[in-house]
Amino acid sequence: MIRGRRVLRVAALLGALAACKSKTDAPPTNERPKPIAAPERQRGGDACKMYVQALCACAAQKPALKDRCDRERALPEALDLALAVDDQPDAVREDIITAQAQARNIIASCVQKTAALPGDGCR
Repeated sequence: MIRGRRVLRVAALLGALAACKSKTDAPPTNERPKPIAAPERQRGGDACKMYVQALCACAAQKPALKDRCDRERALPEALDLALAVDDQPDAVREDIITAQAQARNIIASCVQKTAALPGDGCR
């Protein structure tokens, strides 16, 4: 019984210490994130342009893909806009992080959609 009380005391003490533990997480930094590197920008832009070019060339042969071609033509411009936010010297950190994530998502989408073109009957 004494041992049980001792265990309860130790558990209560540990619980109290855990509840009072000060946060050691660093406060959010206001440092500007590193910009997306030039080679990544170039490869991403090229990937999106090549995807749109291949899709639209295929759409000339397959009219069912024309609407998709028209929509996807905006991808290179969307990438340019995201990269423009990354380049703005007065942009807020959160905006830069969001723009970089969007740019990388667009690039990944272009690469994945290029790989999927043969499934649509495109070369």
